[in-house]
Amino acid sequence: MSETDSEDNLAALETLLQVTFHDRSLLKRAITHHSCCPETSKRDSYDTLEFLGDAIISAHVVEHIFRTYPGASEGEMTALKSEVVSRRVFARIGQQLGLFPFIRVDIANLRTFNERSRDSLCADVLEAVVGAIHIDQGSDVARDFVTRTILPMVEQVKNQKHDT
Repeated sequence: MSETDSEDNLAALETLLQVTFHDRSLLKRAITHHSCCPETSKRDSYDTLEFLGDAIISAHVVEHIFRTYPGASEGEMTALKSEVVSRRVFARIGQQLGLFPFIRVDIANLRTFNERSRDSLCADVLEAVVGAIHIDQGSDVARDFVTRTILPMVEQVKNQKHDT
């Protein structure tokens, strides 16, 4: 992929995310699997941004549950949070957002690649994108992104748990 194509791809992803990055290298890093940069993965892959994003998402989901369901027990809140902040739900959100085509991965270097791999990559990249937004744009923009993309799942998951 040429540098122009890469920039166009990042611009299209920014449009999809509804966030314009000051430092696009953070966005590029957020979508780069360590298979693409094995020697420099700590610096150039999404792993550490994923770690940050996971914590940020969890904090916002917990606060939302706490404020939205004040009569719920701690156990009920924990169960709901655990389901919402799961790889399965994050994969669904990432797929619905359309993240997969933007992920930079060297499939030839993965031991296996299948539907589960695709879902796992989408979940990881969703978390990494939140981390990148937080670093690049600040906590308010990251909160807005989480509110727009992830918090609607709280009600859906709660309704699914209630139905079953």
